[in-house]
Amino acid sequence: MTGLTSLVEDARFATNAARVEHYDELWPLISRVIRTRSRQEWIDRLVPAGVPCAAVRGVDEVLADPQLAAREMIQSVSHPEAGLLKVLGVPIKLSDTPGSVDRPPPRLGEHTAGVLQEVLGLQPGEIAELGAGGVIAIARQEADS
Repeated sequence: MTGLTSLVEDARFATNAARVEHYDELWPLISRVIRTRSRQEWIDRLVPAGVPCAAVRGVDEVLADPQLAAREMIQSVSHPEAGLLKVLGVPIKLSDTPGSVDRPPPRLGEHTAGVLQEVLGLQPGEIAELGAGGVIAIARQEADS
């Protein structure tokens, strides 16, 4: 079988149920043909044929998209341990309350004590006991405050 056209006549692939049953045989055949063209060449052929399709982009391609820059979706913040980080911005843009990224992602355990106090009502001694027993992680800065 040199192309996908010959697969149409193969009984193993005549119905969806048959294709699922013979997936391990079908996938290498399709994969071999797909590799013969670039992603864009396939899109250029499939769209005019009425086949819904789009590129599956890698993270590097997505992050380099000019639309993300235009919508300020990639922002830089300073992290106390990692230095300058690029993070995702706020996707919803409202004129009166635009939102912004004003702090880096928390370090492991950075907000643990505060959440346990505020949400569960634990006392500092109880939280320290949980930290000492290895039950929770408390970031050094938070533990010192």
